[in-house]
Amino acid sequence: MADDVDFYFSFGSPPGYFASTRIDALAAAYGRGVRWRPVDLREVFAEEGLKPTIAYPRKGAYHVRDWARTARLHGIPFAGRPEVAVSPSRVVAVVFYRLADTLGAEAARNFGRDAFHAFFVDHRGVGEPSVLAELVSRVGGDREAVAGVVGAPAHTRRLEAESRAAAERGVFGSPYVIVDDEPFWGFDRFDQLERWLATGGW
Repeated sequence: MADDVDFYFSFGSPPGYFASTRIDALAAAYGRGVRWRPVDLREVFAEEGLKPTIAYPRKGAYHVRDWARTARLHGIPFAGRPEVAVSPSRVVAVVFYRLADTLGAEAARNFGRDAFHAFFVDHRGVGEPSVLAELVSRVGGDREAVAGVVGAPAHTRRLEAESRAAAERGVFGSPYVIVDDEPFWGFDRFDQLERWLATGGW
């Protein structure tokens, strides 16, 4: 049986969001499952001495335009990256892993999809306790436990460990897909990813 696909991403990444709308169906078409693996890009960037794309004025301005163009090309709902002082991606990822541990991978994926849509389409503050509680309750989680999950060191350490492990595998951005030990960085590499899945590699 073919190995599952590892899908690394950040909840604050527009390309990560775009990839999340395609990765499961793409993998399933070729008999593969997908392991969703959110990471804290601060941990990943620290390994390479990098900064977020948006921190570079000219490069950031280009990507803002490119993200909108990419969404239009693929018919993906997208209202742009919200202007926030602190990305909520870390908080959302902590809750994601807690849901994966308690309710299972499918519930965590559904939560992840809802969180992406709330942030990049509805421009909701997905790092806020009330919004997180609503999203958690949609997948059958305990909305009252959200604050404890976010603030608990044990859950934060899980995300840190996942992020370090991702960096050790070579992950340096979002999305980053590994299939059959072959890495594909970026939503714009999904054509190559599909060819790999279809042919078994080249």
